[in-house]
Amino acid sequence: MERFATAYIYKYYSGCDLSISIRDVRSGDIIRSYSFASESLENLLKGIGKNGTELDIQENLKNETKGINFTDFLVLGFLTLQLALGLLALFGREPGILIEIVWASALILFLFAYIHAQSANLDYMQRFIATRGLIHLAKSTALEQFYAFLRYGPILLVNGGYYIYRTIKKNIEDMIHRKKHWLYRWVTSWALPWVVTSAVLFALSFPSVVNLEGIGLLAWFCLIPLFLVLLTKSPGMGIFYGTVFGVLQALIINYWHGTYKYVTLHLIIIGFFVQFLLFMVVLVWLIRMSGKWGFLVVTAARVSYY
Repeated sequence: MERFATAYIYKYYSGCDLSISIRDVRSGDIIRSYSFASESLENLLKGIGKNGTELDIQENLKNETKGINFTDFLVLGFLTLQLALGLLALFGREPGILIEIVWASALILFLFAYIHAQSANLDYMQRFIATRGLIHLAKSTALEQFYAFLRYGPILLVNGGYYIYRTIKKNIEDMIHRKKHWLYRWVTSWALPWVVTSAVLFALSFPSVVNLEGIGLLAWFCLIPLFLVLLTKSPGMGIFYGTVFGVLQALIINYWHGTYKYVTLHLIIIGFFVQFLLFMVVLVWLIRMSGKWGFLVVTAARVSYY
């Protein structure tokens, strides 16, 4: 909510007045105000002013809003991709990488909404929502997390089921005709699940809700699935998978920022997205340039990055 209005009716012996003020939610400043006079309350409700003139309330109180913002465009873009994916599947066309892009985006948005929902139980957050109106959360964490399931659960389940069915079917055909190497069937074709697994294991090696000291043993092998994916996928998809890994592990590791400050988690995700996107562009290029020694370049670049 960006604007709110207050209205007062003053009735006196010769008529009544209607005073309306439109204020900005954030600052509380008056953006537009006007007073309308009529000979009686009945005429005022009919939109008739003094001397029978028409009260043009809409013209006198009109004001501009910022309209669709950047976040709205992101959501609209995500829904457009989902629509395109559904149409391709409906007409029997191969969606290709689109299904992975949509599913990964839905997973990131779901995790963010689920973690950020922890703020709903905080008293200061509810007071901020009530007085400023800049954040929209439910009355409790459980309810807000339920809303997150309603928003993204169907997309994750339907797209995930279709992705599994399509990949298994394709792998069976390749196995029968022996078209692909086993590494392709078990790693490359399941690239996104391996990347998600790698991100989860990497995050759990740090202090988390699972173990407050972190599971250090995971750090020895958690990145192997990611490295195999980067070595076997095309450069463009390698950048995509690497960026997805970076954002997912950042969300899980920094889950506690969901209740720290209402914008901190947003900034962390944006920062890691840009950081890993730039790093993956360089890393994928190094892998392609190094040829058969790519596995050494991946590990060396990762250590240098940190």
